[in-house]
Amino acid sequence: MIIEENEGDIMGIYTLAYEKLKHDYQIAAKTAQTLDYYSPVKKVRVVKSLHGVPSVTMTKMHGEALDGFTVDKTICVDDENRSTDDDVILVDQNHHVAERFHNVGLTRLRCGLMTSVALEEAMHLCKMTNIRRVGIIGNGRTNIQNAECIHDLFGVCEFVIRGSERGRAKNLDKFRAFAKDVTVDDTADYRYLNACDAIISCTSTCDPADQISTKDLSKPRIFIALDTGYLFDESFRKECEIFSDDVDQLEAYYGEEFIFDKDKYPLKQLMKDKTVEKDRICVYMFGISFADAEIAEMVYRHEVKTDDSLS
Repeated sequence: MIIEENEGDIMGIYTLAYEKLKHDYQIAAKTAQTLDYYSPVKKVRVVKSLHGVPSVTMTKMHGEALDGFTVDKTICVDDENRSTDDDVILVDQNHHVAERFHNVGLTRLRCGLMTSVALEEAMHLCKMTNIRRVGIIGNGRTNIQNAECIHDLFGVCEFVIRGSERGRAKNLDKFRAFAKDVTVDDTADYRYLNACDAIISCTSTCDPADQISTKDLSKPRIFIALDTGYLFDESFRKECEIFSDDVDQLEAYYGEEFIFDKDKYPLKQLMKDKTVEKDRICVYMFGISFADAEIAEMVYRHEVKTDDSLS
């Protein structure tokens, strides 16, 4: 449905997990009450800040899959040292511990599949029937997983990557391991990213001077930001139709996620709100525990695998 190259190909390795997650998430997100039940608001503790911006956070989450499997998750994200430590306990319907996952890439897999859900929904809202090129801002393990899922599910083979100033081409080999056409954008005017249909951002900044505006990225119509809005400046909230994977979750931490904004902007719920008035969409993925529970159960049942090569 999205990309011609995949038509007639063998089913991707993430297809079944993706279709189940998309189906179940649409049910869970039907109302704010149902989503609050399956994905209660997480507890985020700021351990350390840099220039007033949270740089080390400890998050505790509880989530439930549609069939009653639950997860309790603790994740520490250290932006200063670029490290993540996550621990997930999966409990079955009989309240027995089914499995414990520690730093096996479960969070990254959840991000990759949920980013794909957001991408497909944003395409529907933008009335886009296909995409050929996706821009990746932030070349870490989560965005490698994002790109791998998008390639596998939608057949996208053209990616533009842009790492931090210290290494625009960081992990280029890992992207080229699955994508045939990967371009590094190290330009001042973002010319290669502006040739993309969609942009996925998974990185942050502690300095508002480093933020990117809608004028910098004037061509792409879809933007997906994982966890924080720090890199995308306020112009994205002002000029784009803005969605979240869980509005109540993001509303609870709005001030920390959009720390440099002067005003506050209303969010729409992904997979529920269908009316759009602007021609560009920005989806903020705050990371919901419902999806953690769904993916953890699927990994436990050997229906999908985490990518150990990224660990």
